[in-house]
Amino acid sequence: MLLPLFLQTLMGYDATLSGWALAFGGIGSLLIMPIVGRLTMVMDSRKIVFVGLLINAYAVYLMSGYTTTIDYYHAWWPRFIQGFGLGATFVSLTTLTMSRISQEKMGNATGIFNLMRNLGGSFGIATATTLLARRSQFHQGRLVEHLTPLSQPFNEWQQRLSQALPDLGTNWQWWNSPEAMAGLYQEVLRQARMLAFCDDYWFFTIVFLCLLPLVFLMRHTPKPAVAPEE
Repeated sequence: MLLPLFLQTLMGYDATLSGWALAFGGIGSLLIMPIVGRLTMVMDSRKIVFVGLLINAYAVYLMSGYTTTIDYYHAWWPRFIQGFGLGATFVSLTTLTMSRISQEKMGNATGIFNLMRNLGGSFGIATATTLLARRSQFHQGRLVEHLTPLSQPFNEWQQRLSQALPDLGTNWQWWNSPEAMAGLYQEVLRQARMLAFCDDYWFFTIVFLCLLPLVFLMRHTPKPAVAPEE
């Protein structure tokens, strides 16, 4: 949810280009799911969930280093890695969940599992959007503190804008120009939102790392019964 919003609002990608960047996540999941399906038959699924969460944490950590000047490669590559993590996590997690359910209760168990997964996704989206809005306000307030004539980045911005708009004239006229103030305010909002996205990605990196120890509290997948030899 965060990545398409980031690409469209900050990077200026259209729906098609954002879709191509997001598609690499699906490609990663498509490549890893058949492999994970075979691995769940020969090894403890908890270990696969652990690795999947670790890959997700690494992918989101890469996204926390985004800036407003990243190229297309840095936009899709973390998403591609995250596709591997999501594929490994959900396939093996489903195996762990359903491995001890009897055939008669499988329908109800599947419905409850999907319900809880959708609820978890809804809580995650709500948390991400709330954190994004609050951190945007926080960073906007902190950035405004540096908008003074004593700030070197502010003076550099003023010089660039004066070259683009030579009619602004003196510094006093520059401060009273609606065009200059509107451009400065839009740039402050853009940078504040960028920092808020990075904070969001840092938060979910920590969430994934905190989930790692909890994996081994789950019961392991029972081994299939071996038919007796005649």
